[in-house]
Amino acid sequence: MQRPPPAATDEEPEELKRFRDAWRAEVQRKKAQTVQSHLTSDLAPLGRALQSAVDVYRRAIQNEQSGDLDEALRLYRQAFRMDDNVDKAYRKAEKLQELRQNSQGAVPPATETRPDAPEPSIVVIDDKALDLSALSISADTKGAHGVHAVVTGTIASLLESFPKELRFEPEDERRTLHLNKVPDELLIHILRYLDHTTIERFAAVDKKARVVSLDSVIWRDFVYETYKPPQVPHEKYMKAMMQRYLHDYRRAFIEQPRLRLDGVYIAVCHYVRAGLSQNAWVNVSHLITYHRFLRFFPNGQVISLLANEEVEPQQVIPLLKPTLRMKGVTVGNWRLEGTTVYITDLIDPASLELNASARSKRYAFQMTLALRSRPLGRWNKLDIAAYETVNIETGETDLLPLKHERPFWFSKVRSYASY
Repeated sequence: MQRPPPAATDEEPEELKRFRDAWRAEVQRKKAQTVQSHLTSDLAPLGRALQSAVDVYRRAIQNEQSGDLDEALRLYRQAFRMDDNVDKAYRKAEKLQELRQNSQGAVPPATETRPDAPEPSIVVIDDKALDLSALSISADTKGAHGVHAVVTGTIASLLESFPKELRFEPEDERRTLHLNKVPDELLIHILRYLDHTTIERFAAVDKKARVVSLDSVIWRDFVYETYKPPQVPHEKYMKAMMQRYLHDYRRAFIEQPRLRLDGVYIAVCHYVRAGLSQNAWVNVSHLITYHRFLRFFPNGQVISLLANEEVEPQQVIPLLKPTLRMKGVTVGNWRLEGTTVYITDLIDPASLELNASARSKRYAFQMTLALRSRPLGRWNKLDIAAYETVNIETGETDLLPLKHERPFWFSKVRSYASY
C-alpha cells in the first residue's frame, strides 16, 4: 500500500525566503553597475589640453548668455583653435557632470558649507588631488596660548604627534631661553610684519615656532592682500575659495595659484644661425641668445620685453616700468583664471603717440600661458601655450610659430612690492 503524497502548503521555509531576497538584491545591484558602466564608458575624463579648451568654450557661452557677443566670439575662436572638437567635448563634460549629480544626489551650494564640515574637501593642483582633512588647533588642544588656526593636510597629521605643552628649546640646555617669557600674542604680532619666507624660516626652528607660525591671523593678511582681481575673478570668489580650503589660510596661500608680483618672469631662449666662412672646409655657426621678460602689476597691467644678448638682464630689470620706451617693449593687460594666464592688448606704447605711423596702430599681441609651481607654493614657471597677433580693426587673430621659445622662470627682485 502506497503512502499518500505530502499535502501542499502555502508556507515556504524562512531560509529559502531570505536566500531569494538576497539573490534578487544582488541581481539588481549588478544590473545597476552594468548600466552605470555603459553610461560612463564614453565619458572618460578629459585631458589637460582639451580641458583648457572646454573651459574657454564654457566662458564663451557665459559671455554669450550675458550679452557680451564680442568677447564671446573671441573666446569661441580661441577654443576652436585649441581643439577642433571642443563643442563635442563640452557636451561630453556636461553630460558627465549631469550623470554624476544624478548618481550622487544634489550637491549643497558653496554658501552653505561650514568651515567645520566633517567631510574633507579635495583640491586639484597640477593634476594632483590634495586631501584637505581639517585639524583645528587652539590654546586648549596644543597648549599654545593665543594661537588659533585651522590646519589641514600632511602638517595636520604631523601636529597630532606634538606634545600639548610646547616651549622654545635652547641650543644649550644649560642656558635659559628668554624667548619663552614672551607671550604668544606678541610673537604673532611681530610675525605679521614679516614676509612669508621669513615666517617659514622661523617655523623651522622647533615645534613651538611651528605652531605659533600657523596662527590664522598671520596668513589671513597674506591671502586677502594677494588674492584680489585680477588674481581672482571677483571679490566674492574669496569666500568660496576659503570654504574649499576649510579656512586654512596658510594652505590656501601656498596651493592657490597666483602670479608673483615681487619679481620678473624671464625666459632665456637660444637658437643656432649659420654663418659665412671663407674656407669651404669650415662651417661657422652662431649661437644666438635672447631674453623675454614679463613683469606683472597689481592693477592688471603687464610689461613684455624682448631683448637681444647685447642687453643684460641686470640692466633691464630696474627699467621695467610702464614708462619704459625701448625697442621690443609692449604693454598690455593680464588676468588669471585657474592656472591659465591671459595677456591681452599687448601694444607698443610708442604707437600711441601722435607722430606714430598708422601701421603700428593696426596690430596688437596676446599670449596664453600655463602657470606652474616647482616646487609647490612657488608659482615660478610660465609655459607659453599660444602667442597670437590681433588685427585691431577686424579682430582677426593669427597664431605665431613658437620655434625657439622656452618657459619663463621667476626671479625675485627686492625692490619690487609683493602686492
